[in-house]
Amino acid sequence: GGTLPADACVGFNGTSVTTNMASLACTPATGVITATGDATKAKGAVLVFTPTAVATGVTWKCTTTTAVKYVPAECRG
Repeated sequence: GGTLPADACVGFNGTSVTTNMASLACTPATGVITATGDATKAKGAVLVFTPTAVATGVTWKCTTTTAVKYVPAECRG
């Protein structure tokens, strides 16, 4: 495996939201990225991307508590 840097959000740009998003945030200690969709355009869907350091880089797991019909297939479980 590998390890994430102390500030796992290095290079993260939270201002890169699209018209379908309300916010994009990163937690420096963990690197977890939380994307919150626009209430109207994306039904307020919340997607949480959790990084795991591996020997070849980083893998990401997407989770959500939003109804599955509103989220990408990769985040449906």
